Amino acid sequence: MNYRTIPGLLLLPLLALIATSQNPLEKQNVVKEEKREYSHFTIRDADLVCMAINADASRSVIGTSTGEIFMINPVPGKIINIHPFKGHTKQINTVNYRGSKDKFATGSTDGTIKIWDCKEVDKFNQAKELSRDESRAIKPAPEITINQAHTGGVRCLCYSPDGKKLVSGGADGLVKVWSVETGKMLKKFSGHQGAVNTVAIQKDGKLIASGGSDKTVRLWALEATAISTSVLKGYSGPVMALAFHPNKSWLAIGSGKGMPPQIKTKKKGSSKSSPGKKNSKSKSSGEIKIVDLNTNETVMDLKGHDDLVLGVMFHPKENRLVSTSNDKTTRIWNLESKSEGYREESLDIYFQSIFSGDGRLLGTLTIRDITYYNGTPKWPVQEIELKSKSPSKNEESDKSKD
Repeated sequence: MNYRTIPGLLLLPLLALIATSQNPLEKQNVVKEEKREYSHFTIRDADLVCMAINADASRSVIGTSTGEIFMINPVPGKIINIHPFKGHTKQINTVNYRGSKDKFATGSTDGTIKIWDCKEVDKFNQAKELSRDESRAIKPAPEITINQAHTGGVRCLCYSPDGKKLVSGGADGLVKVWSVETGKMLKKFSGHQGAVNTVAIQKDGKLIASGGSDKTVRLWALEATAISTSVLKGYSGPVMALAFHPNKSWLAIGSGKGMPPQIKTKKKGSSKSSPGKKNSKSKSSGEIKIVDLNTNETVMDLKGHDDLVLGVMFHPKENRLVSTSNDKTTRIWNLESKSEGYREESLDIYFQSIFSGDGRLLGTLTIRDITYYNGTPKWPVQEIELKSKSPSKNEESDKSKD
């Protein structure tokens, strides 16, 4: 089985490190190349769902389908907690850092939001001698737990720029604002006719954007009444991703005709991600639109993804945007030329591709693999073929003939 990728990206076939039988995480060596360096990790017995990188790129948190949490120091490629700890009773759908490295929040299908103090997590991480089962039994206590935050589960989280508020969206179609210090709900916004899949906050902290399965984007004034200030419509499918530009009044919106991916578990260690069901009557396509909120007009329509767009994020310093999709690609767009500048393809769906707060790190996440790149790729889109990790029977027979 072959897959396509770009020059300079060495994946599992080219990296190997023997892991201990107790360690669920296979760490790949930190690799230095002429153009960039990166570290790569593979999870053997957990399904990855979401990730976050803190502002100075010193920590990254990974949430899994079983409610467990991994923590990694991405720059030197170091696993901070060899064994994950149990954060939630069900799948973690979203994780978000509060700017610096002191706190992060997680939201789950179990309906809860938890705010974690990294100092408490560090105490747990120092117990390297624990087995996997022991680590699951002894877990750090969250600083704050918000029970029944959303009926049907928490889908998305976003900290306010000052770190004092946490915005959440849920399967119940509601957007809520919480106090980070007390865990009390400060505001509740209703209007979506379906699940809220993504939330974002403008840099000045005054405007919230939410995207839903009802194919709309709603804008809420954080200090105003519980009425949406504006509704953006006309998207062909569920809105899965939103991002505010760091310096302009732009909002990037990711949508498309496909359905969100599903994690299908056949047996332990053999889970895979697959796109949701497609409409057989129409070709599935991804949409990335950048809207100027001063005029509510689309200033860019970035075309290239063949399926539902799952994530978008502006680079904090460069004029670029990264996106992920059900089509199993991560793409980086040059916003000056309004064109695709880089593409990476995988055997699995990229659930997330995100920049660190300082912009020097790019992290990508699939159901099994985590990769951290030091620097943003800028070379033109090119493609080469690499062999997958396990050769097919036909390939093996061909080799025996030789």
